[in-house]
Amino acid sequence: MTTQTEKMYRTLVKLTHAQEIHRERKREALLKDLGNYTLTQLHILGCIQQHDAVNNKVLSDALALTKAAVSKAVNKLLKDELITTYQIEDNQKSIFYQLTKEGEHIADIHHVLHEQAKANYLNFLATMDDETLAKAQLFLEALTNYLEE
Repeated sequence: MTTQTEKMYRTLVKLTHAQEIHRERKREALLKDLGNYTLTQLHILGCIQQHDAVNNKVLSDALALTKAAVSKAVNKLLKDELITTYQIEDNQKSIFYQLTKEGEHIADIHHVLHEQAKANYLNFLATMDDETLAKAQLFLEALTNYLEE
């Protein structure tokens, strides 16, 4: 391994550790503000909030989740009365979801937290020049493809 390769490896390990710490802090904040819900459950609430006629297939496609993962998350949200079900008159086969008032409240908080995180990332990225960002983009895309294999 070259010295640069070893330095990059150490940086990736450090990044992974920093991400774990960041996720844990974020989870603690989420627990405080949003209760004990998973990110999947929160993203489902957001998806229902943003779209009409949301069913398991829509959720699975929009969030890139298995149908089993969607069903598990939806069942918890139904049990906790954050969402309810309904059917469309001309489609009695499909079950659709809508938010309750409490579900709407939690989805709103989650949306605000997402916007804050986005703003923080964009502020950080704005400190980089375009050439650095382009190289970083290529690297991150290659790493993501490698990890998805």
